[in-house]
Amino acid sequence: MGRTELKVFCPVPLKTHPVTDDLDDHAGRWALEQGLYREGDPRLRMRIGYFIGAGTPYVTEEFVRAFACYNIWGIPWDDHLDRLSADPAALMAHVAEASRVFSEPGCVPSPEDPWLNAMRASLQRLERILTPAGYESFCSTNLAWFHGQLWKYALQLRAEPPSMGEWLRMRWAKLGTGILAATTCPPAGHPMAADVMAEPAIRAFTHATLLAPGFLNDLASLAKETPTAQAPLNLVSVLCRMYGIGVPDAALKVMDLYERMTGLALRLRERLLADPRPAVAHYALALPQWLPAALHWSLISPRYLERDGGGDGRPDLESPPLVVSDTPTVWDPQDLAPPPYPELAWMWAQEHAGEAPPASGEGFSLL
Repeated sequence: MGRTELKVFCPVPLKTHPVTDDLDDHAGRWALEQGLYREGDPRLRMRIGYFIGAGTPYVTEEFVRAFACYNIWGIPWDDHLDRLSADPAALMAHVAEASRVFSEPGCVPSPEDPWLNAMRASLQRLERILTPAGYESFCSTNLAWFHGQLWKYALQLRAEPPSMGEWLRMRWAKLGTGILAATTCPPAGHPMAADVMAEPAIRAFTHATLLAPGFLNDLASLAKETPTAQAPLNLVSVLCRMYGIGVPDAALKVMDLYERMTGLALRLRERLLADPRPAVAHYALALPQWLPAALHWSLISPRYLERDGGGDGRPDLESPPLVVSDTPTVWDPQDLAPPPYPELAWMWAQEHAGEAPPASGEGFSLL
């Protein structure tokens, strides 16, 4: 792939919250007050506030400030678990302690652990802002993310690498982006009941919208992860094994998946924007803002621009410079067939759900 520019399909315009420019400083001050980091810690300049401000342009100022603080804990906590993974028993005990804080927010967390104490402080702040139903949804999606973390490390410890299907099942849980879905409508004054969120078309829209930047994240993280034990769990590595191909060809397959998923998300979005329920229409409007938020964050954050510990120096693992494009570069937009993985194909089946069924023997079926 070399170092030529890589055009990334993202037709959703970037929109930022009015207080975005202040979020990095606000969250950084909070993290220092919590004792989570010390002055000069590189995690304070990862531009996490920018990412949150770009992903949540429609919520209240009170919520976006609290959510930026939560994420300056949560996003680096993911890296903290990577460091703990050298001692699986310590990692599992720490995740169990974190789960206890979420399920029992009034409890006193494990002493001398700034990660758990900062988590608890963040939870208490969000609990004061969200409605009881909104807070319950936030906590349940966090606990699902914790399960995904353990799933990922179980695969990392296992001798046999995951298949594509197993990787896709794990990756949705490990991404933790269900948290973003849960916090899209309630802080904007549009509560959406759990049964509505579970409707097949809305669920497909959620997964398509939030999995797409997750695929792109694997491509952006490849160079950083290659020297570590995580390398076999990167999507590029999974595709290399599955198809017996090299990194450049696997990276093109990732881009194709990302573009197909983004295209589906936007087609489902058009359907949901016409929904007569205001909360559903708002969800369709607001959730895709995470697409440009994730892309533009990867363009400016040292988390992706700077490598920890170098790598093996292979140029095919270097992420090329990214530029935003309104049109796909790998996927043909006329090709509306689902990808050949059941863990993804079910979303395409929702695109025309409720319409007249195709003639016998025609069309896509999950059976």
